[in-house]
Amino acid sequence: MANTGVLTFRTAPGNRGTELHLDLRFDPPGGAIGKAVEKLFHIVPCEIVLKALYRFRALALTGEIPTTDPQPASRHGGSDR
Repeated sequence: MANTGVLTFRTAPGNRGTELHLDLRFDPPGGAIGKAVEKLFHIVPCEIVLKALYRFRALALTGEIPTTDPQPASRHGGSDR
């Protein structure tokens, strides 16, 4: 298996929430060429994982993933008067 991961939830010390522990193995597709492309475009698995964990945390805490997209109920600039 080229890409595998295990996410473990643990009670934080002092019962102060939950800790996540992620064990991940990521091998870019394409062998040596894939690794060269990864370095060329600065594709860093750590950044990908951090973003995924951030999105997971937001979803778990609020039920939605934050976005900067315009909201349909929001006002779009100046006064409508």
